[in-house]
Amino acid sequence: MARLLAGLAVLLSVLCCAGTVWAHATLVAVEPADGSVLPLPPKMVQLHFNENVTPAVIGLIDANGKAREVATRVAGQSVLMVLPDDLPAGTQVVSYRVVSQDGHPVAGSLVFSIGAVTGAAPANAQSLAAPIWLARIGVYLGLFVGVGGTFFAAWIGWSAGGSA
Repeated sequence: MARLLAGLAVLLSVLCCAGTVWAHATLVAVEPADGSVLPLPPKMVQLHFNENVTPAVIGLIDANGKAREVATRVAGQSVLMVLPDDLPAGTQVVSYRVVSQDGHPVAGSLVFSIGAVTGAAPANAQSLAAPIWLARIGVYLGLFVGVGGTFFAAWIGWSAGGSA
């Protein structure tokens, strides 16, 4: 029993201390910055990723809640969005869905304001980081115990008892 607990402790420490894996495209920078308040409307929004991506869906919801068309183009590892000239003052929301080089979709959104922040600001994504990691650890642990336990019972457990 002590060996099992020690093994689980080692497994949990390895899962908790694992470094970042760059399996899919990751947004590394945006211009204008997420949450920024600008005195004038920007001409363009730039999304910089850690690898080349292909835009799938790019959207803009202006301060009046109206979906707006944006022209997009790709320049290396960046997606450039040309914004309309007549954006109203207030908070704008840009959402994106791109496809990384390995074929996986990556989605997200950013918020910037013109003049002043209007409406309710979205919750900071950093405040959700700990619960998301705890849920991931729970899923991995459940898979480890479920699949490993089933494998053990099917292969090791039955052959040791001579039945099956």
